[in-house]
Amino acid sequence: WVDEERGGAGGRAYAAAHAASTSFALESDSGNWKPYGNSFCGTEQAASIMRQIVKLNAPIGADTLIFAPIGQDGCGADVAPLSARGVPCASLEDASSVNGSGYYFDFHHSAADTFTAVLDAEQGAKLAVAALGTLAYVIADLDEELPR
Repeated sequence: WVDEERGGAGGRAYAAAHAASTSFALESDSGNWKPYGNSFCGTEQAASIMRQIVKLNAPIGADTLIFAPIGQDGCGADVAPLSARGVPCASLEDASSVNGSGYYFDFHHSAADTFTAVLDAEQGAKLAVAALGTLAYVIADLDEELPR
């Protein structure tokens, strides 16, 4: 349902049909480099819980939470329509996306955006999978859904 490059119609349609039954959305769209943490769009109450969860990623340096109140931009184009409808959303961030170096966009949708670039960033990709897996597992295992 994602299609940010074509205007986001799929994300908007998915949100319209499923936001009420979606408890959390997670996007990873910043490349395969070493993860830094997560941006998070939601309530302050949910952000408090998320701050505790991302601390579990401290051993790999991915324990930062960048908070934006629900409905504000900051968690990625693909999940923004869900965020606008109150769904707590997060996006994996790498160091380049938060420190301004932005080397992700040296590759993204360019001639350099090849599988070789993915393989060259293999260690970062492994860490990103670990960070995302931790987040997904813990959120899925919560006794209650993240507050809206």
